[in-house]
Amino acid sequence: MKIVLTGVSGFVGPQLVARFAAAGCVMLLVGRDPTALASMFSDHRVCDYDDLHREGAGFDVVLHLAKMNSGQTGSADAFMDANMGLVERVIEAAKIAGIPRLIYGSSTHALDMRNVSAYALSKRAGAGAVLVAKGIAGEVIYLPLVHGDHWAGKFVRLNALPKPIARIGFLMLAALKPTVHIDRIAAQVLSPQANGAREVILTDDQDRNPFFRYIKRALDLVAAAAIAVLLGWLMLIVWVLVKRDSPGSGLFAQTRLGRGQKPFTCYKFRTMAEGTKQAGTHELSSASVTRIGAFLRRTKLDETPQIINLIRNEMSLVGPRPGLPVQHELTAARASKRVFDVKPGITGLGQIKGVDMSTPERLALEDSRYIALRGLFFDLRILLATVTGAGQGDKVVDNPTKPK
Repeated sequence: MKIVLTGVSGFVGPQLVARFAAAGCVMLLVGRDPTALASMFSDHRVCDYDDLHREGAGFDVVLHLAKMNSGQTGSADAFMDANMGLVERVIEAAKIAGIPRLIYGSSTHALDMRNVSAYALSKRAGAGAVLVAKGIAGEVIYLPLVHGDHWAGKFVRLNALPKPIARIGFLMLAALKPTVHIDRIAAQVLSPQANGAREVILTDDQDRNPFFRYIKRALDLVAAAAIAVLLGWLMLIVWVLVKRDSPGSGLFAQTRLGRGQKPFTCYKFRTMAEGTKQAGTHELSSASVTRIGAFLRRTKLDETPQIINLIRNEMSLVGPRPGLPVQHELTAARASKRVFDVKPGITGLGQIKGVDMSTPERLALEDSRYIALRGLFFDLRILLATVTGAGQGDKVVDNPTKPK
């Protein structure tokens, strides 16, 4: 493969160059100062941005990593010029050179729409320019903190420790927020070209991090025990009220799809009339909701019996909300995005953003985004948003007429 790289003078670039060279790739390194690049990478061709349209002829892909970082100071215009204006120049030069594919390295910070810093705004603008570009296959890869042969940024102090101790320290810190190894970035560039524009979040698999797995499981069990001890009396009262409010059982047991699409029984307090059909909540009428059921759904108290599922290790506090086996479109969308690789959750990213099962493709996208961005801090943020009332879960069809 023949690869054009920009922004290779920092932490990520030299490690990628080494990996591409080991894979037998031909490289063209582009920067504002070709002389400095030539001194760093004497074995590879270099040029400046003005010559890219000529020197890049015959290359397969451009990996654009040049950027103005969030830690740098500058005006909003400076950030926009560096992180959006430059990528527009590179796109045009690549098109003239006949390069069919361009990969834009962005940051996971840009995915958080609450982040309105000059850096985040400029990176979102740059990603937008890539995704709408005509005549070239644009791809945006969102990267968290990158690590490889050594550590940089917030993890730089780990380099001074013995390797085994540094590795343990890294895994403990990585359990809090997502990271990505340099090899994953290289593999993405070397992968076959996708059809059309696409966005990809590249992160390490948290399920391979023992600290994340064990702490997340411990938090699930602690939460289940705390709810049972502190709210057990309230759950008993709710169970009695549900039974007195309408005929039927107090608990509602329903088959849902869990990790690996394995069916399991999910427990909730019954909020709908006995005999309501098995379907997604968005397919049911509000007339099916009982009087106390409306209150339970609004306060999310109907979810508390799912501590049974927490204890059984069938669910987690945070994860994709489990769907029904009959929701074939949602199941297919989730399977295509590997959502079933993780346990479902009592609450999730889609839920707090108000995305329910009536839009299966969009929900599957939010689920996959959660999986990519998982970390203990992100789980805590979702839990706090749930407790403070963000999102209302699946909505029933508004129909005030009660069945006879």
